[in-house]
Amino acid sequence: MSKVEFFLEAKPDKSYSGFTNETGPAFERNSDRGAGTRYQLAAYVGGIMASQFRTHCFVVETCADQARLLRYDHGGATVTTSFSVLEESHLVEFFARYDKASPTARGHDSSVERLKPGTANDGRIKETREKLGMESDDPVYRFRVKDEFSSTMHVFYGAKVIVKASPCPHGRSTRGFIAIDGKGNHRFLKDTWRVDLKALDTEGSVYRILHGLKEGLGTDLSISDRRVPHIPTVVASGDVEGPNQKTTKKELWSVKEGNERLYQHYYLVLEEIGKPLDQFEDQFEWISAMADALEAHQKACEIHKISHRDVSVGNILIYDGGGLLIDWEFSKCMILETARQAERTGTWQFMSARLLLATAGEDVPHLMADDLESFFHVLCWVALKHAEHLLSDLEVVKMLRAIFDEVFYMPGRTLGGTGKVDALGALKMKRNGKFNAGPVKDLIIDLEQIFQVRYIETPSEEDLRTVEAIQSVGGIIDAEDENLTDALRWRKRQARLEHAWIFGRFRLVVEKFRRCCLPPPKRVPRENLLNEANRAYTPSHAFKLKRSSDMLSQNESVPQRELRSKRRRFS
Repeated sequence: MSKVEFFLEAKPDKSYSGFTNETGPAFERNSDRGAGTRYQLAAYVGGIMASQFRTHCFVVETCADQARLLRYDHGGATVTTSFSVLEESHLVEFFARYDKASPTARGHDSSVERLKPGTANDGRIKETREKLGMESDDPVYRFRVKDEFSSTMHVFYGAKVIVKASPCPHGRSTRGFIAIDGKGNHRFLKDTWRVDLKALDTEGSVYRILHGLKEGLGTDLSISDRRVPHIPTVVASGDVEGPNQKTTKKELWSVKEGNERLYQHYYLVLEEIGKPLDQFEDQFEWISAMADALEAHQKACEIHKISHRDVSVGNILIYDGGGLLIDWEFSKCMILETARQAERTGTWQFMSARLLLATAGEDVPHLMADDLESFFHVLCWVALKHAEHLLSDLEVVKMLRAIFDEVFYMPGRTLGGTGKVDALGALKMKRNGKFNAGPVKDLIIDLEQIFQVRYIETPSEEDLRTVEAIQSVGGIIDAEDENLTDALRWRKRQARLEHAWIFGRFRLVVEKFRRCCLPPPKRVPRENLLNEANRAYTPSHAFKLKRSSDMLSQNESVPQRELRSKRRRFS
């Protein structure tokens, strides 16, 4: 795939074509064969674009004596009507034009240049390979990044891949490299295709606000007071200029209504290079990194009213004895009431159950509590994989799938979250996690009880007022009164569902590890064992896209399913 220019897919007859000659949304052939061909073409293109520096890719589809041309970019595919290869010269003309086309016209990214050995670049190639630990035959590339604020052109060399692009040809196609600048300093280079909407700030712009370098809601404070801690430093950022660096706007006849989205090629270069959260050495390093990330989130919310909205295991890095919260591209000012995109924002495994349960057409805003819940899901996900516990590998796989990977279809919407609701309602981490005793287990149990209040029945207003009245005069709740006892517990835990208490709870664990005379527990490397268990555990329902009937009882909607979970009392 790394050397493929374009490809031709041959099918026996037109029933296998992914498309028709109809105009409007019906141009996609509505059949299993048609869908299979579209998926096949997309998979091939995705592999090409993920393994090369490409802005677009051409494809030829032939079905017997009929052919059509396709041009894929990160926003979608442009498709021609079919034509006869026996009666028309279009295919021959395409091959002739492609042969004479420039690399840029063919789809190669003009902002990236491979340095050729045997030229004046030999010294740079040698230095780059040595500093990045590359093999002697690894290609070395020159990246040009024009900063969006200073207009300065920065040059970087590399690159060692540490974040691979998704093999899907459409969308942001984010990947990350370690590169060096002109002075030999190591840098992290993020190569992505950002959503091109005026309402969305670029990630570089968000970082300037968080660092106090750009006007925002905290401009009444000094720069030092409005600077958010534990976030990376931007070296350069900006849109890539030149041909084909923005996806092509499709004609209305070729786009399904409401589906079109434009993408702009974008670079972000960071000074710090962290370590993935799940690669921690010991639990002190793990929890310290999460505590720092939580503090960054808290300060961003308090000072700038900016919420991250994509808290995940991949967006928390271990760095210099602490942590960094990265990838702020989907962050949003919390005082903006209108949605900027139709889709939910976040990484599926770590999104709150509340957001995953939202059906098409529901106006469900992304709340600060949703981000806080994401921190809890990150904690549990890492704990199940790499903390000390008595669960078998098969039990771990079952819990990961049931809680974090659950996904099913409803009309117009992909849903999940029922596994998380069930887990929180039943306090499964406490009761089924089998974690070894220690500060991390206590942290998980405490946070699980806090987030449980989001998914159980809210006490009546009368009971809550009664509890408040009794407490205001120093009274004691009768332990035999189940309703008031539940109301008291709910009120106490609801009050803790905020940054300060949760951050304080993480810091308490860090301090316990710091003061303890014994070394903190080490990371448990379970990757190979979990992969084997994952292959062994293949029930028919496991890790597939499920229809609503696979997850819910007959004629039961998702909102009803959610309410059924909310009727539970405290476990």
